[in-house]
Amino acid sequence: MTYYNELFSTDGQARPHYAGVVHHWKSLPPKERRALHVRSKRLFAGDYAQDPLPRLLTQEEFQFLSRGVEQRARAILAFLRDYCTKGSRWNRVMPADTLHSMIARHHMGNLLRKVNPDQLAFPYGPDIIRDRAGRWRVVEDSAGIIGGIGDLVQGQKILYKLMPGLHEMLPRPNDPEKFFTILAQYFTQKAAQNNGIPLLYLRPYKDESDQETRRLAQIFAKFGIDSTTSSNQLRKIEIREGKEAGIFLKKSGTIQRIGALIFHAGPEQLDNRAIRIQMTKLRDPKNSAYQNEIVRALIRAPSLGTALVNGHAWTNFSPGVQFVNDKIFGLFVDSMIHRFLKETPLLASIPAKSVAIRTQHREWRVDRSILTNLRCNKDRYVIKKVNEDGGSGVWIGKKESMSSLNTIIEKMHYRPKEFIVQEFEHLSVLDNRIVDLRIHAHVDSERIIMSNTPWGRANWINGNGKVNIGSKGFASPVVALPN
Repeated sequence: MTYYNELFSTDGQARPHYAGVVHHWKSLPPKERRALHVRSKRLFAGDYAQDPLPRLLTQEEFQFLSRGVEQRARAILAFLRDYCTKGSRWNRVMPADTLHSMIARHHMGNLLRKVNPDQLAFPYGPDIIRDRAGRWRVVEDSAGIIGGIGDLVQGQKILYKLMPGLHEMLPRPNDPEKFFTILAQYFTQKAAQNNGIPLLYLRPYKDESDQETRRLAQIFAKFGIDSTTSSNQLRKIEIREGKEAGIFLKKSGTIQRIGALIFHAGPEQLDNRAIRIQMTKLRDPKNSAYQNEIVRALIRAPSLGTALVNGHAWTNFSPGVQFVNDKIFGLFVDSMIHRFLKETPLLASIPAKSVAIRTQHREWRVDRSILTNLRCNKDRYVIKKVNEDGGSGVWIGKKESMSSLNTIIEKMHYRPKEFIVQEFEHLSVLDNRIVDLRIHAHVDSERIIMSNTPWGRANWINGNGKVNIGSKGFASPVVALPN
């Protein structure tokens, strides 16, 4: 078989943990199934649809996946820590030119070398599929800005509204709010250690493509963690230097010290809002983060990134770390596990290569053998832009004509550092959908906090081959069954 069937084993029988759900699902008329799918989008405030058919994981599968995600998180953290402390092991895993090229591509500057290694932190949640042989594989090591975390609670509520009969068929699933309970307690503890409050600092809601960020703020508010956006003029972040150095929240004539600043996007993306002038009139939008640093240096305005590096507040997302989300970085994570942990990866990456290679003269050029293989065997590969999320920077060979493929190859020829080519692996199939999943995690040097509820995506098997929500995909609820 060309793919793994989540519902049925090779003998055509429903897998044991799916038996009740399959029977119920097949008893529904096709028209009713379609109506449930349409209704789900309304329940998600019109953002996107959620599959009424849940994906089920046995407890053994869920525990294995959790250990695999934690293992990768530990390896990435060890790599960053070694680089941060000017160790020598990191460049035995990744060439220095490759790392510095990634850092430059994300306009981060080299803040990472200034971060206290004991304060390194980042959100993590790799994209995981099950290949045709039934093995769990990592497609991408998503880190930093990760979708889905704000939908964990609402997604489970919607599932049981759409399919109330699941309460009788399935044992009580994990409560996703427990994950946020642990996160909130930890963030509050970190804030108290800095004599301040925890604050969720978000991008403007109007700039978001959906309402997930609002839902995330509502979840944390339930646990006593306040929030504001970078555009909110009534609840503003203020950075102070000198004797009263710190990061503060100004609201309603009061001011509170912030002890823990929690991000859903890289701190660099919100840094320009901390300046008391209109940066939008001064910066080049094509290189916003880089230009911000130039202008800030000239006017000596306080920098949010610098304030965090100086330890004025703890954060879940260290400055300078966002490049970990670059798809080039993901090419080396399996090697990090071998080198730093002395372990075998539990979740092996799907093989991929950069289109750029370094010459003896330290110049980047295109690897022509990769382009030749693409032209000869396009169905075997997937092309990806290294710093673009959401599916718009992904081209699946099977779904592309030779004409469109040649257009992409021409771009790769002139900008090889911007692309990788990955071996094609068919996603596993749930009824007539392709599916993936993600387990969210908070990662820092003190602890790794794992979500007890996976989040998944899906698309129709005859669609464009992408499960990204922004590429006509939809949410796919994942239920981890208890023993």
